[in-house]
Amino acid sequence: MSKGNKGGRPPKPFDWDDLDTFCQYRLALSDIADLMRVSEDTVQQKIKEEHGISFSAYRNKKLSVTRAKLSEKAIQMALAGSIPMLIFALKNFN
Repeated sequence: MSKGNKGGRPPKPFDWDDLDTFCQYRLALSDIADLMRVSEDTVQQKIKEEHGISFSAYRNKKLSVTRAKLSEKAIQMALAGSIPMLIFALKNFN
């Protein structure tokens, strides 16, 4: 065996784009792991290695995109004349 070759199966590529998309929909760790066909431990380990934070912290960070999109849509609907959305926006966006 060459120096640096640990043997065994090569590591499976980790799809960060998929993880980010799943996190934006606030999926549970178990659901994300199932969809990515890896273990929950792998998801947590990759996040810890790459970003130094927990899964929960990472998912909350990615949820900011979803929150921004929802806020934008709510404001558009309010400005287009939706009375319920106008009331919601006035109560929540101050």
